[in-house]
Amino acid sequence: CVVLLDGVESIMNNIGFDKGLLFVEHVNEYVMSRRAIVLLAVDPECFKPSEFARLERSLETIDEGELREGLENPAQYPRTGIQ
Repeated sequence: CVVLLDGVESIMNNIGFDKGLLFVEHVNEYVMSRRAIVLLAVDPECFKPSEFARLERSLETIDEGELREGLENPAQYPRTGIQ
């Protein structure tokens, strides 16, 4: 199972960065406990450098090329359970 959170910037603009980060962390913990994956599509330009650094520390980051490769070759990521 994969959960895609898109528009995280909008969430954080509406409720504040700290509350938004807490929301993202809770979703991540919940989904990970069920052996699933959370994907966040974010634009780094929408964050202050310090905020984006905090967001990066909370999550494992992958770039677009790595994501495409993983989706095309799921056997390379056995920890996901995708076959």
